Amino acid sequence: MWTNARKCSILAIILSLALPLGGSFSSLSSASAAQETPLQATAKQLQNIEDLSAAFRAVAKAVRPSVVSIRVKTYPPRLIAPNGRPRQRPSSPSPHPGGAEREEFRRRLREFFGPEFFDAPAAPKRQPPRIIGGLGSGIVVDAQKGYILTNYHVIKGANEIQVKLHNGYRYEAKELGHDARADLAIVQIDAPDLQQARLGSSAKTEPGDIVLAVGSPWGLDQTVTQGIVSAKGRSIGGLLNSGFSDAVAIQTDAAVNPGNSGGPLVNIRGEVIGINRAIRPKGALAPSYAGVVFAVPIDHAKKVMKHIISGEPLKRGYLGIAMSDLSDVDSTLLKSLAIEHRPGVMILQLLANQPAHKAGLEAGDVILEVDEQTITDFATLQRVIAAKPPGSQATLTIWRNKKSIDISVELGEQPSRAQLIALAPDKQAPAVIEKMGLQISELTPEKAKQIGLPPDTQGLLVLKVQPGGLANQLGLRPNDVITKLQQQKVRTIEDFNDVLTDHPPDGGISITAVNKSGDKILYLRPQQQ
Repeated sequence: MWTNARKCSILAIILSLALPLGGSFSSLSSASAAQETPLQATAKQLQNIEDLSAAFRAVAKAVRPSVVSIRVKTYPPRLIAPNGRPRQRPSSPSPHPGGAEREEFRRRLREFFGPEFFDAPAAPKRQPPRIIGGLGSGIVVDAQKGYILTNYHVIKGANEIQVKLHNGYRYEAKELGHDARADLAIVQIDAPDLQQARLGSSAKTEPGDIVLAVGSPWGLDQTVTQGIVSAKGRSIGGLLNSGFSDAVAIQTDAAVNPGNSGGPLVNIRGEVIGINRAIRPKGALAPSYAGVVFAVPIDHAKKVMKHIISGEPLKRGYLGIAMSDLSDVDSTLLKSLAIEHRPGVMILQLLANQPAHKAGLEAGDVILEVDEQTITDFATLQRVIAAKPPGSQATLTIWRNKKSIDISVELGEQPSRAQLIALAPDKQAPAVIEKMGLQISELTPEKAKQIGLPPDTQGLLVLKVQPGGLANQLGLRPNDVITKLQQQKVRTIEDFNDVLTDHPPDGGISITAVNKSGDKILYLRPQQQ
């Protein structure tokens, strides 16, 4: 525990050291005063700094024995034996029988036909199969059973896994199980005298907390770096291109590099609060560490670990929607819905016959709460829904027609990535629009059946969309059925023209459409006409 007196002392030494570099405060009007201040408190201030350094040393000393280095090898398929182990390759190529006789025959042919014929450029040599190596980190979570927690991407597809302990001893490991969505896995080794990590609580972690990261960056085992918690509950699905994963994380600025994945993020008490998962993607502005690091919260990791060890997959709740934070929705549309300046998530699209669609939710609905828990953004909604078991009931408070209503939804089970891709409709997002370019007709029951919709579906059938036109840019496609314009139902061409007359495109128009994949809401931005 740091007392206020110690915090003030640390602040005092920082300020006193800053004076010679940046000038003086108005209260220190003379040179003698500026020189006396650091001399009076130097011993006390240095002691406080030494106490802080000692605290970091104590945490590192306590944590490092529970941190391991992980090295993996992945072999190409033709080097894998039927038993799943790498094939033993001969140390040197065996001589070909009859080699001397064949070389003599080649010499005679060269003499007869000439060197130009026989000494043509040889075909490129076949490259030997490449063995891919990888490295990462991990923590001992069960010393008795030899369980080690790491990131799944560290060991994914590996044929050989080797664990190196803090004392330098190496052990072959086997995968016990994994959860790809959480990017967590457990490997097991048979080793004596393992030291188990202390798992804390990520719920108690707050931005500004001091943290240490321990791991093997670039293979440099037992490396310790220090930083603070920059943010918590950070949504990183889009950043990591992992939209189908548990992409909510703790963000820190503790230095983490390739090889740190799977290592612990610990608090000042030496308790693990997260599993370092990823750094900001590499690029021109961030070739490696850039002060932006993400870690799986340990509270979530504990839950996932139990399921991996038990062998029962973790089942997550599921709505079946595409969504957007209200902060990313055009302000004109929000104004028309009378929902300005409020947190929430707008439903952009519903997958047909999935939980949200079955419960009666619509594209354009704004989710405000789930079971009385405020939904501030899509990361919160994702976390809240995924935490509920499939088959359970969730009450969603939504905003529709300028008022809030409650709708009960029976949650489904979150499909696998492959299943989600198969379920997902054509992902043509609303885009910049310039002109209409649209041909429509009134939908008949017969035509509704032909395009995979219920015969009682009402609306206007999109027959043709001009390439590059306004409707095409917006995201409308042939066989879409327009059901609403500016939140008003349209059934006939006359309805459509009436709405366009009252709300011309240059003022911004929201369009709700349905097809066999589900509903979607599109928006025409006025400033982009």
